Amino acid sequence: MHQHNGVQSPDGQSNPWIILVVVCLGFFLVSLDTSIVNIAIPTILTNLQASLDQLLWVVNAYLIIFTALLIVSGRLGDLIGQRLMLLLGIVLFLAASAGAGLAQNGTQLIAARIVQGVGAAFLTPQTLSIIFMTFKREKLGAAFGIYGAITGFASVLGPTVGGSIVTAFGWRWIFFINIPFGIITILLILWLVPEMKAPRTHHLDIAGTALATLSLLTIAFGLIEGPRYGWGTVFSFVTIPEIIVVGVLLGIAFVLVERVQREPLVPLRLFADRNYSLSNVVSAALFFSQFGLAISAVLYLQSVLSLTPLQAGLIYFPLGLLSMMAAPVSGLLSSRVGGKWLVMLGLSLYALAILALALFARVNTAWWMLVPIFALGGIGAGCTFPPLFEISLRNLDKSLAGAASGVMNTTRQLGGVLGSAIIGAILQSFLAASLISEAAARAGQLPASLHTSFINAVSQVAAKGLQIGSPEGGVSFPAPAGLAQQVQELYHQVFIHAYVQAMQPTLIVPVIVLLLCALACLTIQPAKDGSKAGGHFMFGPPEDEVEITPPSSLAEDELGDKQKVQVEGD
Repeated sequence: MHQHNGVQSPDGQSNPWIILVVVCLGFFLVSLDTSIVNIAIPTILTNLQASLDQLLWVVNAYLIIFTALLIVSGRLGDLIGQRLMLLLGIVLFLAASAGAGLAQNGTQLIAARIVQGVGAAFLTPQTLSIIFMTFKREKLGAAFGIYGAITGFASVLGPTVGGSIVTAFGWRWIFFINIPFGIITILLILWLVPEMKAPRTHHLDIAGTALATLSLLTIAFGLIEGPRYGWGTVFSFVTIPEIIVVGVLLGIAFVLVERVQREPLVPLRLFADRNYSLSNVVSAALFFSQFGLAISAVLYLQSVLSLTPLQAGLIYFPLGLLSMMAAPVSGLLSSRVGGKWLVMLGLSLYALAILALALFARVNTAWWMLVPIFALGGIGAGCTFPPLFEISLRNLDKSLAGAASGVMNTTRQLGGVLGSAIIGAILQSFLAASLISEAAARAGQLPASLHTSFINAVSQVAAKGLQIGSPEGGVSFPAPAGLAQQVQELYHQVFIHAYVQAMQPTLIVPVIVLLLCALACLTIQPAKDGSKAGGHFMFGPPEDEVEITPPSSLAEDELGDKQKVQVEGD
């Protein structure tokens, strides 16, 4: 009977790679579903005759719940076991998928998406935790590389699969397709993935759980819903800024409470490790930049270059594809050349790609010129995440795997939400100014009697902000017969030139953020044992052994009821 870091395969031989693939299937399911749902939103809106407000909540309710529960679910994995939380998350996700597929109106679909968000939050942190607890230090970089490739594959596959399913079978099947895939994943987890958790009794930090959840819930709501309410009043006297401030104050209260808890929800000693703290910042910055780039690029491709959603997706495709291909390579190299340099390289390449888009984006840029830019961004992302995961966890006790994973997933998600909100707001601000200046410069192409009316109409459009679907829309004001078409064509020229002018300085923001993070990576500390790849990987401190419970399908006479293992170093 051979044992590998306390993890054993059914045949008695170590096979952590199978465990890696199996646990990644659950996260793959979530990642794939997210990109598929986004593609199907317009069809769902039409079929269910849902309002625009309901359409936004189909997406936003999921994101808000998902973000709010990541920290809690990560710690629950430490307390009751990562495998149990992974299974529970998949079961909830599948039940919600069935409910979403059967939804008869927008309200039912939103309710199902909320439960999907709970399931996704339950399972997501467990993936990183189980990988961290399964692999020896010299293999951890490669494992995270494969994890990055599998999850990257979902983002590449999602739009194509989603479009095909909606076209051939209807939108309901984008949810129903999750069910057989998820059932297979559950069976594989029960068969192949052992449980890993501390055997002594733990207690859930109720006060910390309530404060953390409410803090993240309000902050996520404020950032995600802010653009829809114009960053103003939500209802009665309550405004978006006030909601965000309340969330921040709750977060401060959470930190104060955690300092006096015997078993805190988030052990603050996690942040005593410089690598872990810095990795959270870098991870959030990369998601900030990715989401900010996505907002800017999608509008540019479709509204300025007049590409169809499919054509825009194909141009964006190299980013996901190259990220998927680069991830396993960077994971392998991180153990040999040091993850710090790979993370710095990846951040620099991603910044260079965004800068190139800012420099080369014009109203008449050929589509093929953009393909290598997105490919470069994909290589940058693929070079960053696998070594960053390894660096963040390398010096932590494995008894903290769930809490560490939950916090890191939360900061990544919040980074993306911040990217959407901040980059979107900056873009809108520049666009409003550019629209007015472009309108003033081009109004001379119309009869003199229409100059003021045209500029005023464009100013009204600028004040409304970016709208979903067709931001260039059009202007409306009384015009003599025969000039309406000319007015709309002129406004289109105003919009596309104004958008390019606004996008270029906006994209400088993520470039600066990424380069600052690359410089900060110079402070990454070496592993505790002095190696490039990692330090002493422990299943916990001596007073807190980790209990390895084999899958229920294994015969007790082969493995026994339980095995208590403590492994240090190699």
